[in-house]
Amino acid sequence: LANGSKYSQSEYEKSLLNFFEVCYLNNEFLKIENYFDLISNENFSAETKFKAILYNADAKAQLGKYSSAYKDYCYVLADGPDTLATLSMKKAYFISSEHYNEIKEEPGAVIKKAEKRLSNYPELVSEFWVRLAIDAFEIKDYKKSLDYFKNSEKDSSVNLQIISDLYKTEI
Repeated sequence: LANGSKYSQSEYEKSLLNFFEVCYLNNEFLKIENYFDLISNENFSAETKFKAILYNADAKAQLGKYSSAYKDYCYVLADGPDTLATLSMKKAYFISSEHYNEIKEEPGAVIKKAEKRLSNYPELVSEFWVRLAIDAFEIKDYKKSLDYFKNSEKDSSVNLQIISDLYKTEI
């Protein structure tokens, strides 16, 4: 990586992502964060740039920097390639669900942000609304749960609708 200019752009980008993968697998999260700061102004392809941002966000999350990780996931969701939008939505949703006190944004906000972006995958968005509704149900926030189930109805599969109906009956 230090000699990136001696290699082709594609080899350099592949090496960068491999480096981040190895660091992540070895729990070297600070190394990812530090190196990301060094390369953040490089002229990478969009795919590599946004994958690097995701690795950095994952490292931040592992280091307990949830708010910063969440912002990065939302950035990839909004501006990254379609191939990474679903993954970034899942990660942003998880962070906002698990660390609401630090994020200060409802997990439903992530799904709202993703609806237009993931319009080609409406069932996936419905599935997340159902997950969120079940989470709200589990903490006995029945009003929110019903709202989230309602959001899921538009494009839900038969199986998701059955699950929704079971929970709504219980409420």
